[in-house]
Amino acid sequence: MDVVIAPLVSSTFNNCKSDLKVKEAGCYSLPVIASDFGPYKEHPSDGVVTAYGHKGWIERLYQAYEGKLNRAANAAYLNEEGDLHRVNLDRIAALSEILVAR
Repeated sequence: MDVVIAPLVSSTFNNCKSDLKVKEAGCYSLPVIASDFGPYKEHPSDGVVTAYGHKGWIERLYQAYEGKLNRAANAAYLNEEGDLHRVNLDRIAALSEILVAR
């Protein structure tokens, strides 16, 4: 089974990272297992499955291997997050607002 993992440890550097892995996974409708930290903490549990500590990571990876992750819920959320066309339209709208405000 294909799954995207984003293991992060608590650090200032990692706290400044983006949730790029979620966007990438959304492009391919792949489930995401991530540390409950930094950019991944903000996603709902049906979109990104979080893991706590070594034991938690082992449990989540076994769940992925055995097909027990809620792939349908992951896919629905991640397809929305990975819609790069929508993301780019949002960026264009934001930039347009900034330019008009000048």
